[in-house]
Amino acid sequence: MKPTVRFFLLGALSALFFVLAFPPYGFVPLAFVGLVPFLWAVEAASTAKKAAWVGAGAMISYVLFGFGWVSYVAVSFGGFPWIVGKIVLVLFALFAELQFVAFAIVARVLVKNVRPTTFGFLSFVVMLSSIYVAFDWWYPKIFPNTLGHSLIAWFSVVQIAEFTGAYGLTFLIIAFNASVYFLLRRRHMRVAAITAGALILLFLGFGIWGNHRITQLQALERSFSREFRFSVIQANIGDAEKLESESGFARAIYRVLDTYREMTIDAVKKRPDTDLLIWAETAFPLLYLHFDNPIADQSSIGGRSYIKNVAREAGKPLYFGGYAARGKRDYNSAFLLNSDGKILDYYHKSILLAFGEYVPLGPFSSYIQDLVPAIADFGRGAGPMIMSLPLSERDHVRLAPQICYEGLVPEFSRRSVRDGADVLINITNDSWFGDTSEPHQHLGLTRFRSIELRRPMIRATNTGISAVLGLSGDLNFQTPLFQPTVMQGTIRLPGPEQKFPSTFYARLGEVFAHFASVVALVFLLRNIKTIGRRLRLGRR
Repeated sequence: MKPTVRFFLLGALSALFFVLAFPPYGFVPLAFVGLVPFLWAVEAASTAKKAAWVGAGAMISYVLFGFGWVSYVAVSFGGFPWIVGKIVLVLFALFAELQFVAFAIVARVLVKNVRPTTFGFLSFVVMLSSIYVAFDWWYPKIFPNTLGHSLIAWFSVVQIAEFTGAYGLTFLIIAFNASVYFLLRRRHMRVAAITAGALILLFLGFGIWGNHRITQLQALERSFSREFRFSVIQANIGDAEKLESESGFARAIYRVLDTYREMTIDAVKKRPDTDLLIWAETAFPLLYLHFDNPIADQSSIGGRSYIKNVAREAGKPLYFGGYAARGKRDYNSAFLLNSDGKILDYYHKSILLAFGEYVPLGPFSSYIQDLVPAIADFGRGAGPMIMSLPLSERDHVRLAPQICYEGLVPEFSRRSVRDGADVLINITNDSWFGDTSEPHQHLGLTRFRSIELRRPMIRATNTGISAVLGLSGDLNFQTPLFQPTVMQGTIRLPGPEQKFPSTFYARLGEVFAHFASVVALVFLLRNIKTIGRRLRLGRR
């Protein structure tokens, strides 16, 4: 076997370990040894080029194993043949996680030059972990994820995200893997064992603290004196129905709306004290409102009347996803209606999904959109906002709307919380991804928003997984995939003399990732000549 192939496969093995640690598999222990084959290969690489092959193996395999649903989307959303879907997945794998390649090249220099002293080894661990975090943090990903997200199944430990975000967990994963690697290689064993032992104690300490924090937060929720009652309608509107309905076929459109209406009325009958009815993203599959073109607006008057009548018949406020337009721009939007069907507020999605809602290729965008008509060209909203929903004459709940992908961006939710959000309300359309790992991954990453910010979240999806998250990110309720379900629940909110917890992360954001980036930058600048020389010569 050629060395480059061996290096590639060792990188691929590391990627597989990490993918299996993520939802829906949840084999968390693999995250703590996942980097060992990678480090073994980069140390054995005699040149930077060979180290890059290790990174390429990790990058490509991480996407092929973990993002296989990209191929499914290309077929179901783009209408391509299955073979083209596979090609799209491979092309995506060539750039989606490039931090692995950059990290492999620099890690080779670090691993080959670890000083045997305790301070030297600790410096190496800190530098190695910081460099990965820096590359991972700054590289612009379409789907923002980091290795720390793989620990979501170790629920007590991930509670530290309220201080460090997910990147603090990534740092610890890299650090522990480095210690394990040197123990297995029987190099620097004393200091590696001390470091690994200290990290084990640290994780156990985080786990104990996390369990205490979860109990504390759940008790705090129970002490809150206000209640917000809601019903989420998961109508299980699948791909084919949505495609047909969004193409304008009246029978399909009203089949979708009738499904939502029947489930909504049934939900109110089962729980008459519901404060808000929630439908998923694009539950109304047509233009709901054109803001400045009365003629174009007339085309939606029939569907708009239908939705208004649903709110009136239910006698409850209704929150749902639909489309809006202003000028020549369409928007993926969320609307809040009162019980009379009048618009209380609306929100336009501001963080759009590349290649799904816009094409980030400048002058080539129009060609791609001609080739794949399913790709929309949406306008961007103004950013996070707060909707005020009256609960009584003297009380209201402050809702922070977010649509699908926006729940993956920590800063978006953080801005909402800083603006005074009581509840994060995420509406999502995961129907395009089918029965793949994506709905599980999407939920797992979204749960970090509640952990980081200590705010409850309601998540409503077309086909699942809908969920209610508490202040600790715990799943108070979740729906199955591809089953029509009405999810009803109550979120307790702080009374006049109470308040939500204020977290370090909510106040300062990704301080840890920025700190790691500074550490990495200082190291690279101090050693740029040495690193450059070794990269050129391909020697130790």
